[in-house]
Amino acid sequence: MIRGENGRSNDAHRCFLRQFQRRSASMYTRLHEPLRIAAVIPARLASTRMPRKVLRPIAGRPMVEWVWRAASASGLMDPVVVATDAEEVAEACRARKIPVVMTSPVAPVDRIV
Repeated sequence: MIRGENGRSNDAHRCFLRQFQRRSASMYTRLHEPLRIAAVIPARLASTRMPRKVLRPIAGRPMVEWVWRAASASGLMDPVVVATDAEEVAEACRARKIPVVMTSPVAPVDRIV
């Protein structure tokens, strides 16, 4: 036990130590939590080489669904969302319970770094 100059325990010091231990434990927990990586799949209908390719069926499913399923199944990313500026793509995603966010057509998401 820590004692002050008067021989009594130093309550302020003990309080500080308790707070420090709690904060240290909290920081340790946060530092050792696994990182979460979000995936954003850009899906535009106005692709230059093959227009509307994100909705083209491959083995009965639109291409965007295959991409979303592969990214989700990897287990490396959470959440995995589709970003589009086309309501048609958003409807196709919603029908398949794929998370989708609408973007502005003015700021296309065709090149995400």
